[in-house]
Amino acid sequence: MNFREAFPHHVRAAIIRAAGVASGRLFSKEEFIDYVRGYAPNAVFPNNVILNRITKVIDSLQTESLIESLAELDKVYKGRPHVGVQLDMWWDKTTHIAHGCITVTMAVVPH
Repeated sequence: MNFREAFPHHVRAAIIRAAGVASGRLFSKEEFIDYVRGYAPNAVFPNNVILNRITKVIDSLQTESLIESLAELDKVYKGRPHVGVQLDMWWDKTTHIAHGCITVTMAVVPH
């Protein structure tokens, strides 16, 4: 299996690792490799360098997508008031008292 064929599987492996389903060491354990190759004899496993590069690319793509979404919203709401709401909750471990805070910020973007 060449890298182009293996790439979608490598991305899934990076996501599984990031989600905490499996550690990076799982992919190097002989028992796991033998198990997977029982189903797919030509299976290849990404090394840590590849997994780290993939997660950086995923992060970059997510950031790029967020920026594009915000730019679209900015076009829609340009010059109109915006309201931002921030909710925060915490509790004191010694007194077991819970605290909460709601912050509302209004911003008006000039034309």
